[in-house]
Amino acid sequence: MTEKELSLFEKQLMKIGLKEAFTPELVDKLKSGAPSIEHPFKKSYDGDEASATLHIKKSETSDQYFFNKYDLSVRKDGQAAEMKQTFHLNNFKRKPDDEHAAKFYTTFTFKEAFNYLSGRPVWKTFSNANDQHYKAWTVANLKNIQQNGSPEQKQYNQHYPFDLEKVLAGYSIRELAHEEYKTRLMESLQRGNLQLATFISNDGKEQKLFISPNIPLNALRVYDANKQVLPTDALVEKGYIGKEFGEKLKESVEHIRQRNGSETRQQQAPAQENRREEQRVAKEEKESETAHTAHKQRQTNRQVQKQEGEIKKPRQKHKIH
Repeated sequence: MTEKELSLFEKQLMKIGLKEAFTPELVDKLKSGAPSIEHPFKKSYDGDEASATLHIKKSETSDQYFFNKYDLSVRKDGQAAEMKQTFHLNNFKRKPDDEHAAKFYTTFTFKEAFNYLSGRPVWKTFSNANDQHYKAWTVANLKNIQQNGSPEQKQYNQHYPFDLEKVLAGYSIRELAHEEYKTRLMESLQRGNLQLATFISNDGKEQKLFISPNIPLNALRVYDANKQVLPTDALVEKGYIGKEFGEKLKESVEHIRQRNGSETRQQQAPAQENRREEQRVAKEEKESETAHTAHKQRQTNRQVQKQEGEIKKPRQKHKIH
């Protein structure tokens, strides 16, 4: 590869925030001329480990290499389980019926992909099967892992009643008073970052807390310095949100809890019915097997008794004529 070609490839990595992955080892692989390359890369974000494998292919008509996709796994600090997902690049150019098309019809930067697999929402532009573009918050449902090992993807498009700017206005955050700071704050949250913000209490005291959008509740998740979620009552008590807003939040939480409980019961009902049916069938099979065993035992007993009777039966003496 020429220096120009190496520079062009380095720019591909830089576009998604992987400049650190352009190592001397990777350069040697690129210069080797191999038709395909799998390059490992690791990065840590506040104690959480992101491990990736970069999939790179050489052009069939030149020495230029192209970065097509990367497999990413995220392990949260202190957790044994890890979340996995394959992220493709340049998906807008892919056809919906392409067998290699990505599940996500968009390109995630490496940090956005990490944030996504950490369970935080990311605001992205997607392309549907008709090649129509739309914006949506996308969230990984970490509680529902699919057969391929990746979490279920949930989307809340631009028509969903969640307006980040309006939501932020309900919180006593100092950065919102400055237009430039507010814009930076919103852009950071849209990238899925766990963003630090300055909260102002009723008595004017300031506290640094982490925030992330909570799309279903039309609110924010607020975390303390230890990344523990602060309850609604604590936010109201300090004056970080108003009492009316706090009551609405608690009502929404209860509504979602009841709805999820109802859905869980509905999901469990067929499973319980199946278990009852399996238990019934197992019981009948056991009873049938027991009856069959008893029948065979009775037959055996009768044969034994018959044989014993024949042995005990006296022999008749032959008369001499």
